[in-house]
Amino acid sequence: MAPNSPPTGDATHPDAHLDAPDVARHWAREETYGVVVIGAGPGGEVLADRAIRAGLSVAVVEQDAVGGACSYTACIPSKALLRPAAAFAAARAVDRARQAVTGPPDPAAVLARRDRFTGRGDDSGQAGWLGAGGATLVRGGAGRGRGQVDGAARTRHRHRRHLPYAAGSPRRGPGHRLRGRTA
Repeated sequence: MAPNSPPTGDATHPDAHLDAPDVARHWAREETYGVVVIGAGPGGEVLADRAIRAGLSVAVVEQDAVGGACSYTACIPSKALLRPAAAFAAARAVDRARQAVTGPPDPAAVLARRDRFTGRGDDSGQAGWLGAGGATLVRGGAGRGRGQVDGAARTRHRHRRHLPYAAGSPRRGPGHRLRGRTA
């Protein structure tokens, strides 16, 4: 069997429709890692860091922003928006500080604070952290084949040992059911 050919009899493999010479032409190159982490949210970032510390080579595949929803649309921006109101309430609870607080927080300043905390959606800082730590960031989606991920520049990223899935929670709106309860 050619190095890039699908496993024999595996009709679900994404390259099953190609014969061995076509597979070799389809993929510009192939890179192999000890671990390929699918998802660069908080869980994927920690997993990549621990794998690197354990001496494994690591690729992290992310199709959206490094840091996941937590960094840009959930945890961090929510806390950045809530903290000014909490600080104002705490100040109003202390004599002499109470007199200094003359009104509500300025909405424009609160939103600007949120934007600073989230980098306005720019993930270059977190992507740089991954690279500086020794991981290879692959912008793209994960394939369904055995031990492979289809990334940028038609590169097949294979894993030798592990392919953890840390892609976070699916996006859901109000009214979805979870464990028999409606949220």
